[in-house]
Amino acid sequence: MPALRPCPHPGCHDLVRSGRCQKHARPRGRESQRDRGRSWRRRRARVIARADGLCEVCGDAAATEADHKVPIWEGGADRMHNLQAICSPCHKIKTAEEATRRAKAGAA
Repeated sequence: MPALRPCPHPGCHDLVRSGRCQKHARPRGRESQRDRGRSWRRRRARVIARADGLCEVCGDAAATEADHKVPIWEGGADRMHNLQAICSPCHKIKTAEEATRRAKAGAA
């Protein structure tokens, strides 16, 4: 089992085994949507409604996220025409593929 160490948040001395203490833990999942702001939440809702709540990748799962078809780092726009409704499993696969592609592009 890992040894206890101080929380990495500046000035915090709470001891943790890994990551941050509960006071300074970064939000995950739905809570992270708050960080994106109201305009992103509205745009996300419009994208999902446009797809009738279904994932535009697999077509049969409930869409829970909005995703850029062409990533911003590849020249995609942060506009409605470049957004698609996507379920969480499809989004994880697509994000992993994009990360691999970006790593290869950076190595070239």
